Amino acid sequence: GGATTPPLGGGGGGPPFTAAAPVPAPLAQLSIGDDDDDEEDDEADFEVGDRCFLRNGQRGVVRFVGKVHYASGEFIGVDLVEPIGKNDGTIKGVTYFRCEPKHGLMLRRDDLLPC
Repeated sequence: GGATTPPLGGGGGGPPFTAAAPVPAPLAQLSIGDDDDDEEDDEADFEVGDRCFLRNGQRGVVRFVGKVHYASGEFIGVDLVEPIGKNDGTIKGVTYFRCEPKHGLMLRRDDLLPC
């Protein structure tokens, strides 16, 4: 008797060989750029009493952070140094904070920069 040759594709006790390589995740599922978003969120974490800049360069102090009755999402109420605002902290009959007339402004987080 002669030696027998194992059949192609295995026979050595292990799984059969396959040429397919692992398929990479689609680009939409990769977390490219998420770190930058996290940094921006950290920088824009405002609390009542924080000094801030509006994107137009005006300065103010955060007086309110939260939801409002007239729109969805989070807003930040700012007491501005200059009288260029729209209110005194009262909007449509609801007082969110108090400041001098024309010194109050409600903004989205993206509209502010930390001092």
